[in-house]
Amino acid sequence: MTMQSEQALRDQVALATGRPQDGAPVLQLKGDASNRSYLRVGRWPDSHVVMVMPPGPHRSEEASKGSAPDELPFVNVHRYLDGLGVRVPRILRYDVPAAMMVLEDLGDVTFERALGNGSREELYGRAVDLLARMRAAAEARPDPRCLAFTRAFDEELYTWELHHFREYGLEAWSGKLMMTNGELVLIDFQDALQGPWQYDLVALLRDSYIELEPGLVDAMIDRWLAAYGRAAGGVPERGAFRRFFDLLTVQRKLKDAARFEFIHRVKKNSSFLPSIPASLRYARASMERLADDPDVVALREVAVRYVPELR
Repeated sequence: MTMQSEQALRDQVALATGRPQDGAPVLQLKGDASNRSYLRVGRWPDSHVVMVMPPGPHRSEEASKGSAPDELPFVNVHRYLDGLGVRVPRILRYDVPAAMMVLEDLGDVTFERALGNGSREELYGRAVDLLARMRAAAEARPDPRCLAFTRAFDEELYTWELHHFREYGLEAWSGKLMMTNGELVLIDFQDALQGPWQYDLVALLRDSYIELEPGLVDAMIDRWLAAYGRAAGGVPERGAFRRFFDLLTVQRKLKDAARFEFIHRVKKNSSFLPSIPASLRYARASMERLADDPDVVALREVAVRYVPELR
């Protein structure tokens, strides 16, 4: 990073906070798998995060339909979630021409890191309660102005994700929540869309970075159902709910494994490769639970020829 670009980041924070930032340190933060980058300006806790985005249309890197939205999805969905009372990072400034956004700095304690210093059951319980309340609130207060209500996990998107696994999982194989001051903060919502109840639960309980024991997963599914029932006034039937949870686990974890391979081969970032084995173990376990489903059996028979870890 050049001194000129560092000064541009300091200038953005100065405009957002009204305070001079001359000489404030600039630290590159570990990013996600997207094409955005994150930099901390200043010293924690008196610091801010600048999200630097690529120029051009606001389109998802994954499958999307139609033209790019007029408004940045992060801003659009942020406004909706904030209106629901969901804790999201505060946006202090968004400079559209510069493709930079100044955000509240939530610190370095990710949900994953917090698990090392606390009770898994307590922390996952709080996260599950948050997801259930958020789902019930969104169902009660839909807003067509929010991009999430114009997009859905439909057959076309599921097919794209399965073909993503075929391309980068079968044909080219290699072998997010924050905690701040004890509060759970939702940060990764820019690609939000309408999906089944179980999708967020699969993302949380089948995380490729943290493998949970089956008993805890069952307990958290029961907790979600109870929390959703309290918020929405009705509860889905558990057996069908769990079966679809397993189907989504197969779809999501095969896609995740392929995505990690894609990031390695196309983006030259190998940091996600260690998470592939856990993704495949989750998919295999769910395939075993769905051994009476002929479609899942047929998929597994094809997949194991190329990915023996699914055997």
